Amino acid sequence: MFDLGIQEIIVIFVVALLVFGPNRLPEVGVKVGKIIRKIKVAFYDVKRNINEQIDDTYKPYNDEFSDLDKKIKDLSIINRNNIEKKGDDKLNE
Repeated sequence: MFDLGIQEIIVIFVVALLVFGPNRLPEVGVKVGKIIRKIKVAFYDVKRNINEQIDDTYKPYNDEFSDLDKKIKDLSIINRNNIEKKGDDKLNE
């Protein structure tokens, strides 16, 4: 999430220790952890909702494209078979 090295973490810990003191530091850490967890869940929900909206928007197009892709593959197989058949016919002449 954040690109923090060990030195930055140590500085943050020392500053927090000086500001909150050793007695309140554990409860502050728990509260910060809960806040970070809530933020992550909120971002996940927003991301999930956006992805659902995108999927719902493009689903009809994706279905149509998959149908077209299947038809193109079928046509290419038919054309390949016709070409092979014509080649065999020319060899038999």
